[in-house]
Amino acid sequence: MLCIALAAALTHELGLLVCFYNDMEQVDAAVARALLHQMIKCNQLRGFQAEVQKLKSQLLNIATRNQTLNDVLGSLSDAVVGLTSSQLESLSPEAVHNAIATLNQVTGWAKSQVIILSSKYLSYEKVLSFYNVSQMSALVTGISTQSFYSMNPKELSQIIRGTTSQYLPDLSSAQQQGILRKITASGDFSSSIKDIQGACFKEISLSDLWKQTGYNSSMMKEKELRRSQALYLYELLSKKNYPVELLSAGQLVKGVTCQLIESMGTDIFLNNFKFFENNLHLLSPYQVNCLAWKFWKVSNASIPPFLLSVLPVEYLEYVSGPLCIPFIESLRRTDMDLLNPSLHKKNAVLQKVQECLVGTARRGQQWKGSCKKSNL
Repeated sequence: MLCIALAAALTHELGLLVCFYNDMEQVDAAVARALLHQMIKCNQLRGFQAEVQKLKSQLLNIATRNQTLNDVLGSLSDAVVGLTSSQLESLSPEAVHNAIATLNQVTGWAKSQVIILSSKYLSYEKVLSFYNVSQMSALVTGISTQSFYSMNPKELSQIIRGTTSQYLPDLSSAQQQGILRKITASGDFSSSIKDIQGACFKEISLSDLWKQTGYNSSMMKEKELRRSQALYLYELLSKKNYPVELLSAGQLVKGVTCQLIESMGTDIFLNNFKFFENNLHLLSPYQVNCLAWKFWKVSNASIPPFLLSVLPVEYLEYVSGPLCIPFIESLRRTDMDLLNPSLHKKNAVLQKVQECLVGTARRGQQWKGSCKKSNL
């Protein structure tokens, strides 16, 4: 008895050495559970995960020996992720409910495991509420679309606003739409829309957007938008906002049409071009092409060199001499795939870069030569 107590106490002194524990002969169920609890820290040992998982599996078998999973579920730490689907199916709803504080902190669950655990937990709770969902953390992804849709819309709105909102991007498109449609149908959508962040906003249909009012540019900064949503919202908000307010509002830049780019005054365009340049990954090839032509039209002498690679090949001839280095540096900072060049254009750009490098090297040699002559 003393040995067991000593071994249990020792597990708290091992630190990362617990990840390599191999004295299984001295381990009983209580010690195994203590070791498993300490092994949470082993997740940071990226190069030893195979060995760590093997050890966790051995300890898990010892920890559950001669005891039911229902009794020890909450004391198995993150080793519970190693339980099979059939083992999880054997759990009682009460056991899952009592162990939720442990289960909701575990990472690495398979989708099938999450569905089983969510079903068990909710069958104990009977009624799905904001409180119940908030206790589940990442396990919310196992809640069915139908269950979400059955919830009180005000409580669904709380989910969108509360800490559980961080897990919304992990829900399927069907689950997200189930939540949004229920809120929309309730008439509480206008007050909730500002709280819908990230990719979840993309699931809102255009027809639902049209029905709402009270939009402003600041509420768009943390939202992911489909291009059709951005087109509608940019046009709507442009009636009462300056371009700088819209172009700096995250993905609203997706909604800038070529007609809008063309109609911009020279000063407005040049002063706000940085917002386009910083969000090239959000722009379509068509938008980038329009930007290149607009810049060429209003200020071809100061056009960002990378935009020359968007214009027809003959415009690359303007890159020579002192423009070579800025051209190469500009391309180095830009992902060429974002400019969507054809194979012919890409080859022409590479050829121009090669010409620039050769020319720069020659000028460097000439400069060195002149320096030597002046020293003589």
